[in-house]
Formats: sequence, C-alpha cells, structure tokens
Amino acid sequence: MVDNGVLSQKDMGKSLFAVWEEIFNAPSAHNRMFDRYKTTDINDRYVNRLSRSIMCNGEFERLMQGCFESYLKMRYNDVGCQKIVQMSEWLDLYDHLDTRSNILHDYSFYSYLPYPIVNFHRFFAGSSTQEHRVEYPKTDYEQYVLSRQYQNLMDVFLAGVHPRRRFGLDKMTVVNELVPRRLYLV
Repeated sequence: MVDNGVLSQKDMGKSLFAVWEEIFNAPSAHNRMFDRYKTTDINDRYVNRLSRSIMCNGEFERLMQGCFESYLKMRYNDVGCQKIVQMSEWLDLYDHLDTRSNILHDYSFYSYLPYPIVNFHRFFAGSSTQEHRVEYPKTDYEQYVLSRQYQNLMDVFLAGVHPRRRFGLDKMTVVNELVPRRLYLV
C-alpha cells in the first residue's frame, strides 16, 4: 500500500551504491520476468524503474558525479563512439536542468533530473556484472583539498612578507598579480 503511494518514497529509497549498481548492470532474464513495472514498451520498463529509484534516492548530484566518473571505465560495445556523443548531449541537458532548478530556482524542471541519469543505463549497462565497481565520487573533495593547499600556500607567502610591504596586499592580489610573475621567473 505504501509502495504504490506517491508520498514517503524517499524513506524507502535505495543507497547510492545500490542505484549505481542498478544503473550499470542490466537485470538478468530471471529478474525481468518478475519486474513489477511491466509495460508493453521495452524501453519504458527500465525508464520507469530507474527513474523511480533515482527520484526516491534524491541525491541527483552525487549520482551524476558517480556515473560521470565511472562510465568510461565500464565495458560496453560502441563502434563509432556514438554512445559517448549521445551521452554528452544528455550530460549537457542535465547541466541545463540542474542550473534551472537549483541555481535559478525554477523547480518545475526538478522532476526531469533523473532522466539524463537513466540514460547511463541505456548506453552503458552490461548484461554481465561489470569489472569496474562504481566508487564514491571524489572529484569535488580533491578540488577542495587542492584549493585549501593553495590557500595555505598564499597564507604562508603573505606571512613571510614584511608588515610594511604587506599593507596593500591581499590574497586576491597575490594570486592574480604576483604568483604568475614568480612562476614565470622560475
């Protein structure tokens, strides 16, 4: 009864790794036989199932980051790189939808966010278990650590400058004007 309702689906959602596994692994023939989202159109079967799982999870940004970092490492057949080209168009659509819904606060586009993620299944799902396991996305964290290292480097540089000469300097001036010239000398 609760499963068929629209409300409270997020509490019944799957974990990130379960959704990623569902995206990159096609269901076996045995599981397809018992699929409860049976429709006449073959494409609707996985679209409905995956979009519901993604929507229940709710972490679109992390799901997209994990898919983006992992899709080129998956096994799939693509002769002329057409799948990669088509997926790049879906990624562009996701960027536009994400910008409209999260930055411009036009929430009418929010319900369309799962569909570009569903297309990772369409293009890159394998019928057998993938050798590469989807890892937790780390690109954001790596960039954060790198930016903190640069900020610490600028703090150390400014601390080494005599206080009288430091009077007109701030971090942005050092980053934009002094560091590029010093790198040129090195």
